[in-house]
Formats: sequence, structure tokens, C-alpha cells
Amino acid sequence: MAYERVDGSEVRRGDVVLYTAPDRYGLDQPVRQRVIGVGGDHVVCARARGPGRGSR
Repeated sequence: MAYERVDGSEVRRGDVVLYTAPDRYGLDQPVRQRVIGVGGDHVVCARARGPGRGSR
């Protein structure tokens, strides 16, 4: 896996980032996550509805 160090302003939606967050996860190891929002975005968590989407 190749990686490069970039400034936070270069991160875009869909990028996969590697960072350390010991206070959040209780680990002092790198954490890998996909970026779903950037500054100014509003992120909403919603349940999908309809056939085949876990509707009840």
C-alpha cells in the first residue's frame, strides 16, 4: 500500500486517510478511515427504507 503525507486542506471526500487518535480509540496505532465529509459539509445518519433495505 502506498501513501503520502498531505496537508489537511488537500483531503477530499472519498479519500482514505491514516492518522493516530489515541484519545478517541485508546490505541497509539494508526487508524484508517474513509473521508465522508469535509469542512462546511452537513453529514446526516439516516436509515434506508424500502424493499431489501432493512425496512420493518
